Amino acid sequence: MGISRILRYGLFIYECVRTVVLAFSLAFLLPNSTAIPWMAFTAAGALFPLMALFIWIDIDRYKSFLSLYMGGKCIGIFAFLSWSVINRNFTMITIFLSAEILLVVCDILALAAAYRLILKIRKTEETTADMQKEEVQCE
Repeated sequence: MGISRILRYGLFIYECVRTVVLAFSLAFLLPNSTAIPWMAFTAAGALFPLMALFIWIDIDRYKSFLSLYMGGKCIGIFAFLSWSVINRNFTMITIFLSAEILLVVCDILALAAAYRLILKIRKTEETTADMQKEEVQCE
C-alpha cells in the first residue's frame, strides 16, 4: 500500500497546486476586465482537488471517484488539445503555451496515477475474493 498512499497524496498536492496556479493566472490575465464569466467556466476545476482529497482520505469508500476523476482529466486534455488546434497555438512556442503544455503533461501523469490506483484496487479485490473462495472450500 506504500505506492498507493504516495500516489494518492501526490494527486491531492498536484490538484491543489494546479488550482492555485490557474487561479493566479486568471487573475493576472484579466486585470482590467471582470473575471466573473471566466470564473464560471473554471469553477468545475475545483472539483478535482475535492475528489483527490476524498481519494486520499479513504480510497476504499471513494474508489468510484477514480473513474470520474479519469473521465474529467480526459475531457480536459481533449479540450485543451482541441482548443490549441482550432486557435493554431500548437505551433507557437511561448512561455504561456509552455506552461499550458506542462499542465497537460502533468494531467496525463495524474491520469496514469489514477489508472494505477484502479489497477491496484482491482488486484486487491481479486485477491480478497480468491481468499474468500478458498476459505469456503476449506470449510
